[in-house]
Amino acid sequence: MKNEKYQKNEEYMRTILYASITTAIHDTIEDMSLTKKILLRYLV
Repeated sequence: MKNEKYQKNEEYMRTILYASITTAIHDTIEDMSLTKKILLRYLV
């Protein structure tokens, strides 16, 4: 019983971790494209 609960909790944590990593990567890509736009605007 205890082991089953632990495994379920581990899956839950892994899902949260995966979701937060995916969100972080997505935000980083958006920030990079935004930075690129700003740099291009100032350079040109």
